[in-house]
Amino acid sequence: MAGAAICGAMLLGAMLSEANAVPTLLEMSPFFLLYGFGFFLAKHFIYANLFNHVWNHTRLDSHRFHASMRIGGWLNLQFTNLLAIIATLGLAYPWAEIRSARYALSHLKFEPAGPIDRIERLGRDKGNALGETAAEFAGLDFGL
Repeated sequence: MAGAAICGAMLLGAMLSEANAVPTLLEMSPFFLLYGFGFFLAKHFIYANLFNHVWNHTRLDSHRFHASMRIGGWLNLQFTNLLAIIATLGLAYPWAEIRSARYALSHLKFEPAGPIDRIERLGRDKGNALGETAAEFAGLDFGL
């Protein structure tokens, strides 16, 4: 993010170095495009890394989860989703959300350590809120 802001500011400064007037929105558009692109890349790069880290460290009793989301594949998917949303003036947003959830869940595996019918009753231990947080992180809402 900082790199995108610095590069954008340098680009804007180079474009406006000769003019002493206040820049217009049109003159600042390259800065906003560069900064927005950097923000987009950083957001989805962090999401893919956190998705893998959180799910690879989540377990249910002795059963584990394994996440193998590829960062390049996730960025490509999100870029095409963004283009589709812009091209349809927002009408493709639900489609893009479902497509993202399907991609994320296709890269998540449950690895049982034995029979899954032996999973102990929830609430036996104090536990923590990791399961709910992990579900929210994946974009899943199980609320009633």
